[in-house]
Amino acid sequence: MSTVFVSYNRANQPQAQALVDDLTELGHRPWMDRELSGGQVWWDQILDRVRASDVFLFAVTPESLGSEACRRELAYATALGKPIVPAIVADGVSVNLLPPQLAALQLIDHRASNRDSALRLGRAFTSLSQTPPLPDPLPTAPKAPLSYLGSLSERIGSDGPLDFDAQSSVFVSLKGALHEAATAADARKLLTQFRRRRF
Repeated sequence: MSTVFVSYNRANQPQAQALVDDLTELGHRPWMDRELSGGQVWWDQILDRVRASDVFLFAVTPESLGSEACRRELAYATALGKPIVPAIVADGVSVNLLPPQLAALQLIDHRASNRDSALRLGRAFTSLSQTPPLPDPLPTAPKAPLSYLGSLSERIGSDGPLDFDAQSSVFVSLKGALHEAATAADARKLLTQFRRRRF
């Protein structure tokens, strides 16, 4: 049976857990990062798990599609040549907006999380091609996500002036961070500091 890396957004942990439960019942060995916390060590462990997996399962939700961490995990799994299984686990997903790595694949509907969805998941896994060996040399590992908030904080707190382009860049980055469950609270704090800043 397969070792499965489950990529998901923390806002959808119950749906991801339902996937993990079904995969375990099907005899697979799923892994999700619920035990880890943020930082570089966390990201290094994530990448180790992606490399060690036989299959990369992407829990498709509006939140995961907007998550920088999930996008980087997906890009790395693709670069490694891992078989990818996308499973829709929440409403509100537009298939027209899926990234190319997912749009070309058969989507599994796992929103109901019942016997039928578990059977669909099982069939998807039985039809996968064998996991190829890791490329040598390995592709460049993606940088840890969310660290950009630290650099944004530094830019906002600096004494130097920010021209219009720099202000726009900071604002766009903060706006994106507001839509991430993991960064929304910190982004709101930075946005408050940004508004009070003398440019």
